Amino acid sequence: MKALANLLKKIIRIESKADRLFVEILKDSNVQAQIIDFNLSQMYEGGIDSEGRSLGQYAQITVSYWKPLARSLGNDGRTDHITLKDTGEFYKSFRIKLESDGFKITADTIKEDTDLAQVYPDVIGLTKESKAMVSELITPYMVEAIRAQILG
Repeated sequence: MKALANLLKKIIRIESKADRLFVEILKDSNVQAQIIDFNLSQMYEGGIDSEGRSLGQYAQITVSYWKPLARSLGNDGRTDHITLKDTGEFYKSFRIKLESDGFKITADTIKEDTDLAQVYPDVIGLTKESKAMVSELITPYMVEAIRAQILG
């Protein structure tokens, strides 16, 4: 009976540790890289921001002149929708900032004389679909952490 009582106490304590366990999982650089990839994929593959809104289309001069030039220089040449990748510097600046109860995605939004955060205020962050993918990503880690708390 005492073993069952101890097990119940451990289970009850897990709830108070859930945020801390979540943050511990987020310290894994592979988990962080995947979360960042979800955000970058939204922009590059989907052409959308964190609210699911289109980033728009490139002007014809960009499609016919600037993008082919960029491609010839080894930069991004995709033209079917705005990707915000151009030189790739913006994408490379994405980071995960850990907070006490989770994380925040950050990036350097200043590009030459433009602040991308003003033009695209919701570009940094995850769509509902990407948030669901984060949940799928961390579930096995969380299960293992909970198992260790119960058995440890």
